[in-house]
Amino acid sequence: MRSSHLLLVCSVFLGSGCAEPDPDGAITGTPDTARDSDSTPDVETVPPDSSADCTDEASVDFVVINEFVAQNAASATDELGNSGDWLELYNGSTHTVSLLGWTLTDDLDNPDKHELGDLELEPGGHLLLWADGAPEAGDRHLSFRLDADGEELGLFDVDGQALTRLEFGIQELDVAAARASDGSETWSYTEGTTPGEANTAR
Repeated sequence: MRSSHLLLVCSVFLGSGCAEPDPDGAITGTPDTARDSDSTPDVETVPPDSSADCTDEASVDFVVINEFVAQNAASATDELGNSGDWLELYNGSTHTVSLLGWTLTDDLDNPDKHELGDLELEPGGHLLLWADGAPEAGDRHLSFRLDADGEELGLFDVDGQALTRLEFGIQELDVAAARASDGSETWSYTEGTTPGEANTAR
């Protein structure tokens, strides 16, 4: 089994403020190795933005990137029947979160690459977004595509606070990188994708 190295960053859990660090990191390794029952993807540290302060305890929302497929052919199709790459957000807070003005990026040096529109995410809810480079298709379509050869992903709230920062390696066709359960710190690779639905324990 490969070892995991976790990054300590400010907590993004509702009500936890910045009193305790919260691990987050980068997915590496190969999907073949990661799908073995006795192994999980390696995790590398992704340095936090040194200019980003911890947000006020009352305004912290536990919303994270929960799952993604960077090489999609049959794992999911959008409202037009297209098989674009996709990622899923999960809201682990106890209240509905407005995502208006939040940003997603595949370049952590450019956190404002795609600004989300008037979208809301209910408590315990999942939101499927299409990384197909076609923002003109609607609010759930992003202005960038995912790179199956590996790249970065980041989710930032309206104040610029990083809620998920990760880096992934080479991805296989229709194999998802997913948190072991919704909001978990542990990631795994799986052919049993769950776009827009709860991640089952892996």
